[in-house]
Amino acid sequence: MNVLVILPIHRDDAVNPWILKPLAGRSALERTIDHAKEFGRQPGVTLVIAVATNDPLIRDALADHDDVHLSHRLAEDLHGALREALASTEEQFQRQFDLVAVLEPLQPFRPANLAAEAFEMLTANSDIDSVVCVEKLHGRIWSGDGSHEPIADSYHRDGGTPAHPYRELVGLMLLARRDVIRRARRVGERVGLLVVDRKWGFVDVRSEESFALAERVEVLYCGPRVVEGDVT
Repeated sequence: MNVLVILPIHRDDAVNPWILKPLAGRSALERTIDHAKEFGRQPGVTLVIAVATNDPLIRDALADHDDVHLSHRLAEDLHGALREALASTEEQFQRQFDLVAVLEPLQPFRPANLAAEAFEMLTANSDIDSVVCVEKLHGRIWSGDGSHEPIADSYHRDGGTPAHPYRELVGLMLLARRDVIRRARRVGERVGLLVVDRKWGFVDVRSEESFALAERVEVLYCGPRVVEGDVT
């Protein structure tokens, strides 16, 4: 099975230097590439990782990386950029991909088993065409349109049918069948929800402040590092 992982990066001179800055030794971009490689460890998978970017800063940073394919991004919108990256990578490698994953490098931390669980969910269920990471919301959710009824009420406080809504942790990971991306869509019509702990949506890296926060909590997400026999 051929799997393509796309890391879409739009040029942003204020944000992108932060995803290249080392965070406890490895930048958010390097950590995202590391996680993308987890798809290649799934049974029967042949993996290609493509970074779709129009930013020369990112292209220069990855120039010596032989583990990623640089796809020149022309489309401004994300959906067009994903379709563009799929088409250009298939042409470059002369193969058709079965599944396409999308990881956004703004997210430095991901659960170690995320790729394996998403891959298993999609390949084991022919009735779904994509998988997204979500957190389960608890409480009363209002639309903000002035309606007296919430759109979801997981506590069932005022009668009616309780609903259990989910919020997508956008950027963490999505996995879709090839035809979904070819239609310039991010997710398809039949979406599988991969529920993860909400903590994985708390941290991104896009500014000095958010990078400083990521530095402070890195050990909470990744555990202590062992350096020359010592735990740091």
